[in-house]
Amino acid sequence: MSKKFFLFVFSSALFFGSLESASVKILNDTPFPLSALIMSQNGKILGRQAVDTQKQMVWQNSNLQSQNSSQAPFTVIFHCADGSVYGTVTGVSSAGMVMASTAHGNRFCKPVKKKDKTGRQGQSEQSEDLNEKEQQQLKEYFKEKPDPEVQFKPKPINPQQWSDQDRF
Repeated sequence: MSKKFFLFVFSSALFFGSLESASVKILNDTPFPLSALIMSQNGKILGRQAVDTQKQMVWQNSNLQSQNSSQAPFTVIFHCADGSVYGTVTGVSSAGMVMASTAHGNRFCKPVKKKDKTGRQGQSEQSEDLNEKEQQQLKEYFKEKPDPEVQFKPKPINPQQWSDQDRF
């Protein structure tokens, strides 16, 4: 009897515990790092989740007050790194999945520019990555084939060995 009672209490706790929490799987299938703002049906902001490019995260809300307010369906608003809106997905069910590529809206982020050592705006991260790759390829190329001028070391010449034409 005690085993059945324990099993009943444990399964009830799992069942009612799952009613108290809500979750949304967020998939960033874009080339941009995004943050997802999760809102309830009544417009209340429930949370924010950063999602790196080509990654997925699970947002969970285990707030005990969630029983008093209607949350689902959720609205997920994706934001770019600069704060601009990437896109919006509405009607997301609890325990549902949302993909950034299916969002309605601009669906584009401006490339983030890095500052150089002097504090000025430089090239975008993407072009800097390409330059770093090119530099690495050049280093490997010259590592395999040393520069012939670097290998050449002239022998010192004694001025007494110069001919009359070599003198000033």
